[in-house]
Amino acid sequence: MKRFLAIATLAASLCACKSAEDKRLELSARDDAECENIGAKRDTPAYTDCRLRLKEIRAKIIAGALAAPSDSHSTVCNKTGNTTICN
Repeated sequence: MKRFLAIATLAASLCACKSAEDKRLELSARDDAECENIGAKRDTPAYTDCRLRLKEIRAKIIAGALAAPSDSHSTVCNKTGNTTICN
């Protein structure tokens, strides 16, 4: 019984970890759904623009998170479809 619990615990911990590739695929699927939700169809300029905008927003958020905090920092929010991202 103890061996079973040890194996089950190990299996659960391994399943809980996502690889960088899994996270990238999940993020890509989320962005894809968001762009399609606002009516952009794959392989169109609108879809490409949507995906690029989401990528830029994410890059700005990451850059803002890495920057030193400032007392005069104001919050900027960007809305794409049903998603609002603030930094």
